[in-house]
Amino acid sequence: IGGAYRFDGNDVITIPDSATLGNDGTWSELTVECWVNPASDQSRAVILNKNGESASTSGKYMMGFMRSGSGTPSNVVYFGVYTAISAYEEPSFSQIYDNIATKIPVGSWSHVVGTYEAGFGLKLYINGVLASEDSSVTGVIEPSIDEPLLLGYSSPVAGTSNRYFNG
Repeated sequence: IGGAYRFDGNDVITIPDSATLGNDGTWSELTVECWVNPASDQSRAVILNKNGESASTSGKYMMGFMRSGSGTPSNVVYFGVYTAISAYEEPSFSQIYDNIATKIPVGSWSHVVGTYEAGFGLKLYINGVLASEDSSVTGVIEPSIDEPLLLGYSSPVAGTSNRYFNG
């Protein structure tokens, strides 16, 4: 309260799993909220990831910055979840972003909120304004029991050093 964490491009906060973080496979809705102040242009950096034990670039739920290039500028925020409609369906990762509306400035605080609700889909708000949505995403969020929540980084697995947040 009354402070913030500073990530300098090689830091991670690992939060052990708990009942409030670790979905047991019954979650059909989720809200993730944070204040973000990038210190430099961000590309592929991860703000938070609930999938800390895998080298996968997609967490059970995660928020970060899109890979820049090929028409996507730096500092474009995304929010995504892995969902499956039934226990027999292979889970799939869905994410939302917009190259203009979810781009946040360097050196300024931005309030970023991602929501998911089965039947209503994914929504991403920047500073209180709906910036991107996909109402077609549905199903329960893939279970994430015994996986830590990582802040400022994608995964402790080798090969993901470009996913550290700086800000």
